[in-house]
Amino acid sequence: MTPFQSELCWEAQLERMLDDQKPEDAHLDYKGIESLLPSGRGGGGLDKQKRAEDISKDVSSFLNSDGGLLVYGVPESEDPSRTGGSPIPGGPEIGFQRGEVTKETIEDLITSNIQPRPGPDLFQVTEVPYCGRIVIVVEVDVGLGDVWQAKDRRYYKRFNYKAESMDHYEVEMVRNRTMGPNLKLAFGLNDQWETTLSNTEYLARRGEEVRIHVGIQNMRNCMVEAALIELGLYHPNDMNASAKIAQGEVPKGIFPVEFEPGVIRKITCGKEGYWGFLNGVTVALGQLSWNGANPGLAGRYSPVFKTETPVPVTVLNMRGVAMVNGIASLHAACFWRIQAPNMKTTTGIVGLQTGSHTSTITHPYIVTNEEQWSIT
Repeated sequence: MTPFQSELCWEAQLERMLDDQKPEDAHLDYKGIESLLPSGRGGGGLDKQKRAEDISKDVSSFLNSDGGLLVYGVPESEDPSRTGGSPIPGGPEIGFQRGEVTKETIEDLITSNIQPRPGPDLFQVTEVPYCGRIVIVVEVDVGLGDVWQAKDRRYYKRFNYKAESMDHYEVEMVRNRTMGPNLKLAFGLNDQWETTLSNTEYLARRGEEVRIHVGIQNMRNCMVEAALIELGLYHPNDMNASAKIAQGEVPKGIFPVEFEPGVIRKITCGKEGYWGFLNGVTVALGQLSWNGANPGLAGRYSPVFKTETPVPVTVLNMRGVAMVNGIASLHAACFWRIQAPNMKTTTGIVGLQTGSHTSTITHPYIVTNEEQWSIT
């Protein structure tokens, strides 16, 4: 599954997309406000049947293709000389008035008019504030394992900046797409996989190592017998380790013995938000082969099936916990990347931190949602 973005991330990204006049492509489609307004609103809008047919066609086409974004409330430029063959945002009026169209209405239009019914793991609707109005962004993931039918009982694909009907052979190709695994790493400051804890829970550990639990999850209903796990750590409080990494040296003990020591790599985050400061950060990146032939995993290796609870991989012992008013405080980021047979390589970032109260933790360095990253 592709990680969905928060409203905060979308505010910055939408403004940048419109300023740059980012054109439509296979993964991006702009829609004017009339696409969602009920009929009779200001002389425009569509009747309920037409709205349901259109949104089901657009969302199902992304599900049947490679996923993408529908941006409602942004008209396309009507000047063909400025589009270069690909529509770009334009027009004086952008966004809906608050209350004209709601997130709940869009979610209902999608789930009620596409078969099989797509779940919340396949799409997300976000209301994004823009200049006092609201733009609605629908993120759609790849719908592996099914072929998705629109309200008019046709199947659509994303092609040439729009949704187009699929031929029978294309429907069969989508139906037979390899349903490979979807692996991700989970991190926790305890064996309950909690990523934020109060300092009270760490009082007894002041000045000692903090144990970080690392686990592997398979989000799809299939078995995985081998995977390559890459793990990078960013720990601003461990000044000794940070100094060595800055000099191109992997600090001893930063990875367990079953990990290859790894190399120093520069990480670039693929999405904005709290992670903007981490673009270009240098981290130590270690590798672990998850398979029965790895002697370092003796007694702990097993094939990974679909599971709600992570399968324990290893435990990291982190030093350099900062002392704030005599209380241990931790901020760290764990970058991960996994490769496995019949699976698209997946990446993510998991933030770990302690604070005085978990309900009021601030985020000066990290957040706990996943973000994509790449090596530069």
